[in-house]
Amino acid sequence: MTNRELFNLDSYLREKPLLFLMKMPVAISMLRKEKTHDMYLSLARDAASKSRCFKRQVGAIIVKKGKILSTGHNGVPFDIFDCAHERLCGNNANSVWYNGGVSPAGCKALCAEQMAIVNAARRGIEIAGATLYTNFSPCLKCAMAIVAANIAKVVYEQDYQDDLAVKFLERAGVIIWKHS
Repeated sequence: MTNRELFNLDSYLREKPLLFLMKMPVAISMLRKEKTHDMYLSLARDAASKSRCFKRQVGAIIVKKGKILSTGHNGVPFDIFDCAHERLCGNNANSVWYNGGVSPAGCKALCAEQMAIVNAARRGIEIAGATLYTNFSPCLKCAMAIVAANIAKVVYEQDYQDDLAVKFLERAGVIIWKHS
């Protein structure tokens, strides 16, 4: 801090010490939450880096009470086949399932949000009331899975092309927030 900033803080503390002390925990709490969101979104990006998708790498983290319950990335479950190497991606022009690359209908993979929900279910982990962090807003089929799993909140970084999914989540009472 510069001398001027210290002087301003010092004079503020002398004039309104109680107000400063009352607001300080709120400011610290907001700063901690912001850093926490950044950390979980960073972990979602790390999970996305495992994806082999041609179009978009997406990762998801499910968190409850500060504990990571499950993670997922978009891809074929259990790596049954690798879209990138076996020419099975419906969005790849060299694929046996190529659909012009214009529709997710050609995709044979699960979305990251679905994979995180499935991973939790396979291990018997309760995710109701949890928060899902992802690097892209969910698609409609993921939004439906999120509502069905009773996830309370979704935090994301970038918009996906599906505005209907965000409206669906809001209408279902799921808190959805774009973190910037």
